[in-house]
Amino acid sequence: NARHIKLNWSASGEVTYLVSYEVPESEVELNKDLFLSIDLGVKNLISAVSNKEDLPSFIINGNPLKSFNQWINKRSAKLQSEGKEIEHKRLWRYRNKRINQLFGAVSNFIVSLCL
Repeated sequence: NARHIKLNWSASGEVTYLVSYEVPESEVELNKDLFLSIDLGVKNLISAVSNKEDLPSFIINGNPLKSFNQWINKRSAKLQSEGKEIEHKRLWRYRNKRINQLFGAVSNFIVSLCL
């Protein structure tokens, strides 16, 4: 049931694709008296509290993301000083994929928790 497919080839040989398709709307009864308050940060990536009784407050630790980014920056500086441009691009592509995956997982967790 795909409506549109787009393929992108990069110079490094990586292929990405985007697929557009329709999903029927689901009828979800929303209770507008309940809320989830989210505070974004660095050390605590997300701190959340809700007024729903059976949903406890939670914190998603941001330190693993901070340390990963610090390691990438250190490795990036070393590769730039050595003039390794291909490895440097590969490193940043890896960083972006991993961070996108992390934020996708966190946002999916929050949406499923709210629904």
